[in-house]
Amino acid sequence: MRNLELAYLTVAYGMAGIMFHATKHRSFSTVSHIAIDRKLTRYVFFWGLTISALIFAMLMFGWAIPYYNLNLTIQFLVGFIVVCQILTGLFPINEKKFGGAHTIFASSLGLGMFLLLVALAATTTLHAVARTADALLAVGMIGLLATSLQVPRGEYLFHEKIFFAFWHAAIFITIYFG
Repeated sequence: MRNLELAYLTVAYGMAGIMFHATKHRSFSTVSHIAIDRKLTRYVFFWGLTISALIFAMLMFGWAIPYYNLNLTIQFLVGFIVVCQILTGLFPINEKKFGGAHTIFASSLGLGMFLLLVALAATTTLHAVARTADALLAVGMIGLLATSLQVPRGEYLFHEKIFFAFWHAAIFITIYFG
């Protein structure tokens, strides 16, 4: 079950690789804007987010939560992240009727990811290595937010890439060193 983390990473970074390759590495302000560039990237974005969310749910609910005896707060945050991730992929950022929904779900997803790292860092059932890594990576996310406030409006792709790298590193460390 632990190896679902590797499947989670493969789907997430495979999705990103396909999207960046399909758009010929042109400049975009966010991952969501890459997704709406072409029909292929739209489908890859939706299915990549959906499949990786379901793998993450299986990993956490099927193995990590029972194995590490993680509390209800963490269980709620995992469910919240899974739902937000699927809904982020479902609603494109440019859609007139539901474009605002995309922004709400994507922002909620980012907040949920940050809060999960904080909750994991505070959990006594994890090894100190995993808790320390989760705490440091959560602090790094705060730093990213602070520096992103000084970037021209809408030019957040660099910060998103680092944010997601921090997220995946934290989950990987939690699963394998927790």
